[in-house]
Amino acid sequence: MHDGRGRDGTDARNDSWRGQWIGVADDESTHELTRAAFRRTVAFDDVPATLPIRVSADARYVLWVNGREIGRGPVRSQPARWTYDEYDIAPALREGDNVIGALVTYYGEDNAVWQRARVERGLGAVAALVFDAPDEWQELVTNGEWTAQRIDAWEPVPSEGKLGSLPIEVIDHRRIDGTWTTSTDAPEWPRAQVLRARHAGAYRRSTPPAHPYGALHPRGIAALTGERIAPRDVRGAVRPDCGPVELVAGARELAASMRSALHWCELDETTRVPDGGAHVVEVDFGRIVAGFVEFDLEAPEGTVVDLAYLERELLAAGGDQRYLPRAGARVIAGQGRTAFRALETNGLRYIAMVIRPSAAADVRMRNLRVREHLYPVADEASFASSDSELERLWHAGMRTVQLNSVDAFTDCPTREQRAWTGDAVVHIGVHLATNSDWRLVRRHLELGDSPRSDGLLPMSVAGDIESDGGFSIPDWSLHWVHAVWMYARASGDREFILHRMPSIARVLAWFGQFEDATGVLADVPEWPLVDWSSVFTSGRSSILTGLWARALSEYGELSRWVGNSGDAARAAVALARAARGYEAFWCEERGVYVDHVVGGERQPAASQAANAAAIVSGIVPRHRHARIVGAMTDETRLVTRGWNAPSPEIGLEQKVRDRVEGVRRVDWDVDREIVRAEPFFSAVVHDAIAQAGHAALLPDLLRRWSRYLVDGYDTFGECWEWGTPSHGWSSSPTRDLIVHVLGVQPPALDERAYVVAPAQTDISRIEATVPTTAGSIRAEVVHGVLAISTPVHVVVRAWDGTERELPPGRHTVGLGSMNSAPLAASSATKETI
Repeated sequence: MHDGRGRDGTDARNDSWRGQWIGVADDESTHELTRAAFRRTVAFDDVPATLPIRVSADARYVLWVNGREIGRGPVRSQPARWTYDEYDIAPALREGDNVIGALVTYYGEDNAVWQRARVERGLGAVAALVFDAPDEWQELVTNGEWTAQRIDAWEPVPSEGKLGSLPIEVIDHRRIDGTWTTSTDAPEWPRAQVLRARHAGAYRRSTPPAHPYGALHPRGIAALTGERIAPRDVRGAVRPDCGPVELVAGARELAASMRSALHWCELDETTRVPDGGAHVVEVDFGRIVAGFVEFDLEAPEGTVVDLAYLERELLAAGGDQRYLPRAGARVIAGQGRTAFRALETNGLRYIAMVIRPSAAADVRMRNLRVREHLYPVADEASFASSDSELERLWHAGMRTVQLNSVDAFTDCPTREQRAWTGDAVVHIGVHLATNSDWRLVRRHLELGDSPRSDGLLPMSVAGDIESDGGFSIPDWSLHWVHAVWMYARASGDREFILHRMPSIARVLAWFGQFEDATGVLADVPEWPLVDWSSVFTSGRSSILTGLWARALSEYGELSRWVGNSGDAARAAVALARAARGYEAFWCEERGVYVDHVVGGERQPAASQAANAAAIVSGIVPRHRHARIVGAMTDETRLVTRGWNAPSPEIGLEQKVRDRVEGVRRVDWDVDREIVRAEPFFSAVVHDAIAQAGHAALLPDLLRRWSRYLVDGYDTFGECWEWGTPSHGWSSSPTRDLIVHVLGVQPPALDERAYVVAPAQTDISRIEATVPTTAGSIRAEVVHGVLAISTPVHVVVRAWDGTERELPPGRHTVGLGSMNSAPLAASSATKETI
C-alpha cells in the first residue's frame, strides 16, 4: 500500500480518474446492510513489473486478485472528505486470465465507524466501488464492463445503541460461491451499473470528484497490519440437548451456564455431537487482541456456529452487564470445509462458542485465530529501567494505544471503536513520544477538525454521533486544541497547523459565549464530562475555565508562530480576564481550588481535576503550585468517586437512577476530601505536577496503573472501578515516563533544541529511545549521569535548574551543578552541568 503520492510523485488526487463509480444493476437506496460483489476478468500476455491502482468504496471493500487479498479499506472519514487507497497488484498477477474481485459492504445506517451520505438515490445511496489504473491498463478500470451481484448470504444485523460498534456478522456459507474471486469461469452475473451523481447541476457525473464524496483524498496513513494470534487456552464440553440459541447472547449465556463442566481440550480435535446437542467452548486468548476472527470448520452442511466476543470471563447471572459488548457472529457451514474470515474487526479476549450440527455428527474446528489489524509502530521505540514495574507500565500503555490505533484513534477495541475527539489527546501524546510515524496523529486531528455550524467540534467523528449532529462534550474540543499544540511542537509542521487555526479560533469563541462578567466560564451547556470522576461543572467552573485558559495560551503561542500577532494579543487579553476571575475558586484554608462557584458562593467540592486545570492554565500564582501539588497527591485526602460507579454509601442502582434524573449526590467528605481523577484526566494531573516542578513524584503515582495488569491482562482499563479492560485514554503513563520522568521534551515553538530534564528520582537506571523529525534520541540516566545520543540540538537541564545546550552527537553529562568538576574526557563530549 502507498501513501497517496501520484505516479509522478505529486498528490495523486490531482490525477484524472478514469474509473467510474459502479454499483449493482437496479440497486435501490436502502437503510439496511448490504454486501455486493464486483468482478472483472482480464488477460495478460506478459505480467508487468508494477501495476499501481487506486480503489475506494462506500462503505468498505475487500479487494482480491486471483484470490489473494490485496487490501481492505477505505479508512473512516466524513462522506465529503472520502479517501482512496493505492496498491501495486503486479505481484498477484499471472500470465493469461486474471480475476479482480471486490466485496463491498454498505452499512445502510450510521454506525460507530461510518456515517451515511445524505443522498437518497444514485451515487451515495447504495454500495459503490471505483477502481482506477494507469492509461495503458484502461481495461481494468471500473465501468459497465465489470459484473456485479448483491450477495444475500449475510443477514443485516446492525449494532445496537451508542455502545454498539459494527454489525454482527451472520453469514450462511451455503449461499456463497467460494470460487468467485479465483475462477476465470465467469459466474453469470449482470453487468455493473454506472452510478452517477443525480443532484441538480451534477450532469450525471460518474468519475471522481463527484458529490457526495468530493475530491477523493489519499488515505495518508500506513497500512494496518498484525500477526495471527492463536488461543492460549480452550475449554469445552458436549451438551447433549441444546435448543435454539439467541444471537450472541445465547452463546455467552449457554457457555456461562456450563462453566463448571467445561474442561481443557484441543479445539482442532474431532468432537462427536449427538442429535440435538452442541459443542460448547470457551476460548481464552490470554490478553486483549483486536482484528479479524478466522477459522476453518469441518462439519456437515448447515451446522451453526454461534460466537460471542467477550473482554472478560463469562459473567455469572446477576453480574453488572450494563456495558457488556454485543459483539459476535453466527456462521452456517456450507458444503465441505467452511473457511470463515471475518469482514468486521472486533476486540476480545474470550470467545464463547456453540457448535450445533443439524443431526448427530463429527465436528472439527481448525486454525481459530485473530488476525490483528492495527497501526504499526514504525521504529525501535524502547524503554528500560532498573525498576521492572515501570517497564511493565510503559509496555502496557504501548499495547493499550496500539489496540486503539487503527484508521483513527479509538476509545476501545472491544466495544465502540469510535473516534472520540477528546480521548485521543492521550493516544497522540503517546504516539509522539514512541512512534516516529506521526501520520495517524495528523489524520486524527484532521478528522476531528469537523466543526458544527456554531464552531464546537463533535465529541466523536466520522460515525453515527457526528452524523446525528446532536450535543457534544465541550471540553473534548479543548483537548483537541491541546493535541494540535503538542503536534506543532513535535513536528514543526507549520502548514498543517495553519489549516487548523480557524477551527481553534471558533472553538475558543464558542466557549467565549459563556464568559461571565468576572472573566471565567459559567453555565457551559451540553455534556461537560471532564472524566467519569465525581466533579462539578455547574455555575462558574474552575475546570472548564482552566482548560479554556490553557487552550487560549496555546492558541496565542501558535498564532505568534504563524505570524498572527493580532489573535495572539486577543488571546492574552482573555487570559488576563480569566486570571482575575479565577481567584474566586481559591480556598486559602485548604490550599486548593474548588470545582465551582454557584450563585456567587464558593462550593466546597474540590478535585484533582480542578487543581490540575488550575496549574496547566498558567494563570494561577506560581507560589501556590507546591501547596496545590501537595494537596492533590495526599493519599489521606484523596477519595475515588464516580457518578457512574457505586460507592460504599450509594449502590449501583441508585447511581444509575441519579444519572437518569440528573442528580449528583455527594457521598464523600466534601469539606476535607479531594476527588481523585480517573485515568483519562490523570494525564492532565501528571502534566500539572511536572509543570509545577515535581515530576519526581510521578513514578510512585504511576504505580496505581499496575492494578490493571492482573490475570493476564497487559493493558489499561477505562476507569478505576469499572469499564473496558483496554481503553486508550488511560495510557498516559507511557508518555509520562518519557516526557516527565526521563524528561525528553520537544522544543518550544520557534526553538531548535529538545529539552532533556530528567527528574531526580531514586531509580538507579532509566533509558529510552525517543523519536524526533531528525531521527531518534537515545537517552540513559544511571546514578545521576546522563548519556545521550542525539541527532538534534538538546538543552540539558540539571537537577539544580542550570542548563546547557549541546550539539548533535554523543554526550555524557552529570546532572549535578554547573560548577561541579567535569567528567573524564573521551571522543564523545563529556560534561557536568
